[in-house]
Order: sequence, then C-alpha cells, then structure tokens
Amino acid sequence: MMNKNIILKKNHVSITGCNGYLGYNLAKYLLSDNVSVTAICHSNYLTSNLVSLSKLRNFNYILINNKKGLIKNLSNTDCLIHTAVVYGKKKESDYYINSSNIDFPFYLFRLASLCNTPLFFNCTSFFEQNRSSYMNKYTESKLGFKELLKRYNSKGIVKIIDLYLHHIYGPGESISKFTGWLFLELKKKNNIIKLSPGNQLRDFIYIKDIVSAIKHILFYGSIVHLPNKIEIGTGIKVSLKEFVCFLHKAFNSDSKLFFGEKDFHDGELKDICTDPEFLYSIGWKPKFSIEQAGLDMYKLNSK
Repeated sequence: MMNKNIILKKNHVSITGCNGYLGYNLAKYLLSDNVSVTAICHSNYLTSNLVSLSKLRNFNYILINNKKGLIKNLSNTDCLIHTAVVYGKKKESDYYINSSNIDFPFYLFRLASLCNTPLFFNCTSFFEQNRSSYMNKYTESKLGFKELLKRYNSKGIVKIIDLYLHHIYGPGESISKFTGWLFLELKKKNNIIKLSPGNQLRDFIYIKDIVSAIKHILFYGSIVHLPNKIEIGTGIKVSLKEFVCFLHKAFNSDSKLFFGEKDFHDGELKDICTDPEFLYSIGWKPKFSIEQAGLDMYKLNSK
C-alpha cells in the first residue's frame, strides 16, 4: 500500500444508507480512523443508527431536500459512497424500488459531478454480477442505474467504481436477510430450523472485513490506478450448509437443523463467481474465517 494517500485529500467522504447495515458499519469504521463522514438521508427521522453515529466526532448528516447544503458538502467530498438500497423483500412497490435505487442516487451523482466530486463508489451485490433472476426487481433497478451513470458520465468527469459485494453477514443484521434470520433462530432454545438442501455456493464475508476492504481502497493511493470494478469477498466459495453448521457450532446452539425441508427460491443462484484479485494485489486480506466470525459474534452477543 502506498504511504501517501492521494484519494482522501480532504479526509471527507459522504455516504448514503447510514440508516442501513453496511452504511452504518462503514461510517462507524471510517470515523474511528479519523475520516470525516457525512450521511446523506431521505428524511429527518432519526433512526437508532443515526443517533449512535451523531455521538461520534467528525460525523454529520444532511437531508436530500437540502440542495444548497448538498452542493456545499459534495464540493468538499473526496468520495461519495452509495450503499443505500431497497431489495424489494418487504413487498415494496415498483415505484418505491426504482425511486430508491435509481432516482435518489442518480440525483446525487448529478450533483456530485457538478461539484467535481472526484470519486463515486456504487455498492452492489453478487446477484447483479451473476445476473440472477432472484430478486429480479432489485437487479433490474441496479442495472438501470448503472446504464444512466454510463450515459451521463460519458466524459468520465467522475471516476465511477462498482463495488461488487459478496454475501455480507455480521451482528445486528436485519432479520429480513437470511443471515440475520439465521442468527436469531440459532439463539433460540430447543429450536427447529428448516432449511433448503444447502448446496448453494456463496462467498460469505464478515462485515468487519467488508468495511476494512473499502477503507483499504480509499487509502490505496491514486484514483487513476483504481479499476472500474472491484469485487469484495474472500475468494472462497462455501456451501450454505457448511456456513450454517460453522455458525451452529460457534454459537454453541442446541437448535436442530433440518436441511432439505424448504425448496430453493425461484431463480436462486446455485453457484457464483468470486475473484477479489485487485484487493489481494494491494495488500488486503480478510481477517475472519467463518469460524472466527462466528466466535466474534457470539462474544459480542454475550456482552
């Protein structure tokens, strides 16, 4: 890694989605390293995440309807990191999904380009990269957003980097996500957990490794040396069954696991491609195996 940080000249990033899991953990991690963070929010409703972040030094938030404030903020931002997302798992309308996944970030990107914000991280998932029909509305909206970015930024005013995130998991994850639901079920006494056959292959990456990888990219050096696409994962494919069994053991759970009691989701990927070559080439490595992450989560839950 280069010693001189050319990307964070102003030591300030703006992040969407700080009410969500990734955005919150990323903001907290960067703040702990003395990077100033501004959260860009849809509304002035203070969630527990924003309340928690607001207690930390060098953090502030700004509302999407405050155009003057956004322009001032983005003019002083080294990187706009877009983590906000709606997956459509809660039966949100097509309008709401497209408004959240296309209109909101595209509006911010246009402002960022006018303000000469040099770098834009577009966080997306392995579902999009592997062209899964599972969560089709989410995938279509993310692809639509990328197409808009490509057309609008044809002259390359802003450096756009797609961060393809593999299967994130960690403490505090929403129970609307598989891993968040699984953690809750594993903690129940004498529980019966019904699962699919579990032979789906995934690259599971712990939340602490995800945020350290993004920070590593920010501290890498020159923007011109960054590729337009970066995969964030461990590079190791593990079956869902192995993952569940690892965590079952780490949690010391007495729940009974019944694989094959549920069907696969329609269009669910059975295998994925994973190749975080760039991250490894610049010196980043994951610190947590699934077993280590499970023990870390168990300790955090016991506090």
